[in-house]
Amino acid sequence: MLTATNIAYLIAMLAATQDIMQFRISNNLTYPAILTGLIWHVWFESTPGLTYSSLGIAIPFGFMFPLFIARGFGAGDVKLFMALGAWLGPRSIGNVLLISLTINGLVSA
Repeated sequence: MLTATNIAYLIAMLAATQDIMQFRISNNLTYPAILTGLIWHVWFESTPGLTYSSLGIAIPFGFMFPLFIARGFGAGDVKLFMALGAWLGPRSIGNVLLISLTINGLVSA
């Protein structure tokens, strides 16, 4: 069954593959993923879906943009987390951010 979570996993796998091979995450992946995540949730949940998906986009942007300015992350990373947030929503993207940042800290130490 095709679910928003499964699509988010697919987006993450495509981004990881692209990042490993090209050292960048393309706008051709992130922008359509953000847009289709919004459309998906509006289609299936109407106005609450728009709020859910929009918060899922805003939270990683608000958290990661200052880190991007400080050169801690690339723009593709910020847009990837916004795309994942569009699909996973505000609660799940918070968990994904926490786990990703913990793994990033352990690997870079």
